[in-house]
Amino acid sequence: MEISDTRGKSNFHFMRDEIEHLADLGELAESIFLIDPGSALTRLRSFAEEVVKFIYSYEKLQRLPNASFYELVKSPIFTESVDKSLIY
Repeated sequence: MEISDTRGKSNFHFMRDEIEHLADLGELAESIFLIDPGSALTRLRSFAEEVVKFIYSYEKLQRLPNASFYELVKSPIFTESVDKSLIY
């Protein structure tokens, strides 16, 4: 069994090849966490919003174009399509 060396890598590096913009947001949050935790949380909120939009797109779920993040996450269309641990 091969074990890869992940020292010095971001927790989001595994996304880079497939979903670069999500990897960028996650890595940015990581890089500023110790310097500016508030900004890191803002970036992580953006990351979460983009993940939800990605799921809607990937799963071809219908959504209202101006729906808030909360509305998207709580929509029955979304809650029936994802594992409950992603919502609660």
